[in-house]
Amino acid sequence: MSEESRIAQEELLEEDAVEDSNILIGSGEYLIVGIRYYNGVAHPGEYVELVREPNNPYDRNAIRVDNMAGDKVGHIKATMASTLAPILDNTSSGRLQVRVDGTIPRAGNSYTLPIFLEFFCTAPNITQEQVKAIAVAFKKLMKRDNRFRIAREFGGDGVTASEMANVSGPSVSRKKMNWQQQEEALNNMFDKQLEDQYKDLPDVSMPSCLKGITLYDYQINGVKWLLKKEIDPSPAPFYKQITEKGKKVWFCEITNSSQVAQPAETRGSILCDQMGLGKSIQTICLILLAPPPGVEYKVKKIAAAGEEKEIIPMPEDAIIRSAKTQELKVILKSASLKVSGKKQDLVDRIIKAKVDGNLSGEHFPEAMRPRVGDTSRCTLIVCPVSVISNWTDQIESYVEDGVLSVRLFHGSNRNDLLPEIKSGCVDVLLVSYQTLAADYSNVFGKDSKGTEEPQKKKVKRDSIFDIDFHRIVLDEAHTIRNGKTKFFKAVKEINANRKLAITGTPFVNKSDDVHSLLSFLGVQPLDNKSIFTRAISTPIKNGDDLGLTRLRACMGFVSLRRSKQNVNIKMVEKDVQLCSVEFDRDAHKEVYDALFGTLKVAMEAILSEGDGTEALKHYSSIFEKLLRLRQACCSGTMISEERRKIALNVWEEVKSSGSGKKLSAEEGLTLLKKLQGVFTEDPEELPECGICLTEMEATDGTILKSCLHVFCKLCIRQVLSKSNRKCPYCRADFQEGDIVDMSTAESAANLPSSTKETDVTMFGTPPKIQALLQSIKSMKSDEKGVIFSQFTSYLDLIGDALTEVGHAFVRIDGSVPAQKRIAIIQAFNSDNEGSPRFILCSLLASGTGINLTRGNWAFMMDCWWNEAIETQAMDRIHRLNQTRKVTIQRFVMKDSIEERIVALQEAKSMQAKGVLQKLKGDEKRKALLSDLRGLLDIDQDK
Repeated sequence: MSEESRIAQEELLEEDAVEDSNILIGSGEYLIVGIRYYNGVAHPGEYVELVREPNNPYDRNAIRVDNMAGDKVGHIKATMASTLAPILDNTSSGRLQVRVDGTIPRAGNSYTLPIFLEFFCTAPNITQEQVKAIAVAFKKLMKRDNRFRIAREFGGDGVTASEMANVSGPSVSRKKMNWQQQEEALNNMFDKQLEDQYKDLPDVSMPSCLKGITLYDYQINGVKWLLKKEIDPSPAPFYKQITEKGKKVWFCEITNSSQVAQPAETRGSILCDQMGLGKSIQTICLILLAPPPGVEYKVKKIAAAGEEKEIIPMPEDAIIRSAKTQELKVILKSASLKVSGKKQDLVDRIIKAKVDGNLSGEHFPEAMRPRVGDTSRCTLIVCPVSVISNWTDQIESYVEDGVLSVRLFHGSNRNDLLPEIKSGCVDVLLVSYQTLAADYSNVFGKDSKGTEEPQKKKVKRDSIFDIDFHRIVLDEAHTIRNGKTKFFKAVKEINANRKLAITGTPFVNKSDDVHSLLSFLGVQPLDNKSIFTRAISTPIKNGDDLGLTRLRACMGFVSLRRSKQNVNIKMVEKDVQLCSVEFDRDAHKEVYDALFGTLKVAMEAILSEGDGTEALKHYSSIFEKLLRLRQACCSGTMISEERRKIALNVWEEVKSSGSGKKLSAEEGLTLLKKLQGVFTEDPEELPECGICLTEMEATDGTILKSCLHVFCKLCIRQVLSKSNRKCPYCRADFQEGDIVDMSTAESAANLPSSTKETDVTMFGTPPKIQALLQSIKSMKSDEKGVIFSQFTSYLDLIGDALTEVGHAFVRIDGSVPAQKRIAIIQAFNSDNEGSPRFILCSLLASGTGINLTRGNWAFMMDCWWNEAIETQAMDRIHRLNQTRKVTIQRFVMKDSIEERIVALQEAKSMQAKGVLQKLKGDEKRKALLSDLRGLLDIDQDK
């Protein structure tokens, strides 16, 4: 398996991994002593850190308390530390999955300070029964500690830190919110703060080098807001300057902590406009308006007399702030601006004049002016492979020729670009998340055990992580929402002065999703995962409005979101039709009935006994069978011949056994195992080269017969000519005759033609493809269509059917390289004679980011677990610049699992991860079992 294949699998597993449970086990109030010996200050309500000191010469159980700035505050009283130390030791060694949070509940005296400790179970994928067992064990560990109180959930009288803070305050009622309620509250949050965000925007004109586009008012405001966040950075709004112990400090209202150093300024933002509102063009305008010092995208301008005049670059704000007062007055005087006032007044006046256009480079002394090359020139755009074509297309369409140098960091020779980038010859560099993650693994290796810090490789080679970029842009930024993935770790390693995250879905299925974006931007203190959990995640989960209030303040500071409803633009009409297609009494129906019937009988037997736990132990096997059912709704030929025979034979056995005989749970499990078949690999897995780690077209792929490892032709030929002829993976010897083209291997693996002919004769054209061909007849002659499916094998069948009736088409799926996707999309969007009328698209490879507005019909050939994925696909044609009425047809097989998937979508009972995701306690288990019964049409009482 290639490195990128392995990374892709890891990312999928990590994406499916749920967050830690964070269930409160118990709490207690303790004492900090010795505070008069330390300079650290801890305020009421402040978060503090516990640090074990096992080598302390006075007490081997010593536990030090540090404030958020890392200053020592004191130690836990020795008699109390003796019971707490074993807990912290077990936690730090990883043997006990418990997190201990410390908060100062109120002021103390000159000698002691109270500290309130909360103990949380942090084990992932844990059931309520397991949490109770941990709570019982934990209570035994703390039996000598009369301050510890087990949580009310487990029969105790413990309280939470937020309740402790309100002991002397007003009564507070709390109500837990489900995700749909949270999502609605968060979306409303954006609408309410929009008016304030539009205040004090810089008065700048849009780039003069744009062509062929007129920006909407909301887009102009968006560009100005993005520009303001870059040229006027500031700490997060939680920080205020106060006087403490006679000196100025910065006080954080979230952690209730103070620090002498100014918090890091956030130079960047999140643009999370709803899909289809032009986030890309706003970003392009930002790139053009805010180049690095010394770089002018329009090098010359025409003066009044008609001659060309060179533009002189202006210095950055930091250079202006460091200038002497007399220098500042000379600058202002040269521009006929007011020169009186204190130094800060002069600085503010000059910076404002820069933004307003009242100052130019010629007003600054030459020593202050930047030179080309003083800073990195390049903006790095990280995006999914499927989106790269959209960026190149938009820059080509909307920016004057020759203004921006755009390059793609992709393929086996991508590092050859590094010198060109470092020398300042590239303005925009495009790279996929997958390629960046692969390079991260090559440079940093695997994470070291017990730490999240990567291990540097011994051999240091130049890489993309050595470059200082002017700006990094993350498109489809929710891709990094899981902080455990290499996607997240890779973008965090990029060096960039300015940062922008673009996503239409900042919250995918929980408020925690935004943490990785705040971490990417460096928004203190919420870039710290522990603080984010304590300050926002936990209060929101507990129904405490304080969590949403803090998140609202943070998102108002760092993000901008407009919906299609509040931008006051008129979109073309969109007609979404649910087309119910009936099974004929044919082979397709026979295969579907056999697969569905056997699975339903097996699951009825399993669910009839116990609480359904046994069924969930086999959820991956169940999910695989649901996948086969969905494929059978598309075409019976998508199920392998061997699998069809197994299902048909088993179904005949079940029917002949008589409906009166009830299977036991054990028999049901046996039947489930028998149905497993020979499924061992994802049939949609894409070939990738094991040397250059990039995706391959089928025509470029080769396989070594000796060891079955896969490489592209170019790479393996280089190995053959230059090396000792050993496989780069396993070091097995190979000869030229061992190299087999992928196309040759695929041909050899195909079924005999007689079998294919038998399938065609037996099954005929699948019902939904028949319905598609009928719908196409309703299209006007100048209209084009986009056909989506999540199964590439189904796209094969659709393509054959289109060819048979004479329709021209192109196709995009995960096997198509980035450069070729660009050409395919351009061909489809063209009005040239002979351009393809249809484009076949893999749902995951083409469902986001690309622009297909030349098409105004979309055909959704199968259902996805999450309706949002389908909606994103529809937005490839229903977006700005679409001039024709849009028609969407969703094909669903009648009386099938597809109808029940749609019903579950409409009821919003599916989370973004689909019906069978990993568990999050009893409530999630019950919801999952309910969905499973609904999908298989099993009585909920069974």
